[in-house]
Amino acid sequence: MTEATESPRTGRSTDYLAIVFHLWSRNARRKRLIGRPTPAHWPERLADRLWYWDHLSESQRRRLLGLIAIFLHEKEVVVPKGARDPDAARLTVAGAACLLLVGFTDTYCFDRIRTVILNLRPFRQRLPDSPIEGLFGDLFASGAYSTNMPVVLAWKDVRAECADPGLGRNVVIHEFAHHIDDLDGAVAGDPPFPSKALIEQWRTVSHREYDRAAERRAAGVPSVIDAYGLTDYVEFFAVSCEAFYCDPVGLANEHGDLFDLLRALFRIDPRPWFARDPMVDLRPDNR
Repeated sequence: MTEATESPRTGRSTDYLAIVFHLWSRNARRKRLIGRPTPAHWPERLADRLWYWDHLSESQRRRLLGLIAIFLHEKEVVVPKGARDPDAARLTVAGAACLLLVGFTDTYCFDRIRTVILNLRPFRQRLPDSPIEGLFGDLFASGAYSTNMPVVLAWKDVRAECADPGLGRNVVIHEFAHHIDDLDGAVAGDPPFPSKALIEQWRTVSHREYDRAAERRAAGVPSVIDAYGLTDYVEFFAVSCEAFYCDPVGLANEHGDLFDLLRALFRIDPRPWFARDPMVDLRPDNR
């Protein structure tokens, strides 16, 4: 560790100035990346591998392409030897992760994640104690997130879930939602809303909807919230994010208040992607 010194002109530490310069140069680099044309083959490949590409507006596609460029420039995506097309695998992961950021306007791009590791298939992972029957002990996981560690994903599941919204889940969205949950320094199922009021509202609504989802499952009633989301509030948030993007109409119908808060968090409404009738009324009173 080096001792911070003060600039004779400003009195600020050189460490502080170095941080400011780093942030400025990073943002400038990202703006340049967003402003450059992306490879001509990306849209066709994304249309083949990401089910939602064709449903995005033109501005949303431009936004997603810019975010993918930042993601692939700044992060290492380690692809296993058995994957047929490593570049397509990297593009798929980046496109699915950056979907979470399409609703924003800044250049943030999962800053603390440096590496994503793809396994060909699901891998064994030990679960903590869980109140949900069948989720004790070990299971084969499709993804794993830990603070300051690489994100690990099973390529077999990534490929299938990114191509088919009918599966109702997406492991890339799930694990990167954990990172968003972690932005305040703790993975606790409390995402970083911009105000204390929204944070408190989220805690009240998410705990209530967690109980409702558990009651539905106990009664044998089908739920848009996968059983794994009832492991704890951490997994409930991540699974809710999957439902928000993969079955937003179902989530809005079943857990309307939860949907509204996620829409406020991500600043996007995915329901038009699933609207069969272009004149469908998507106002909250008509969920």
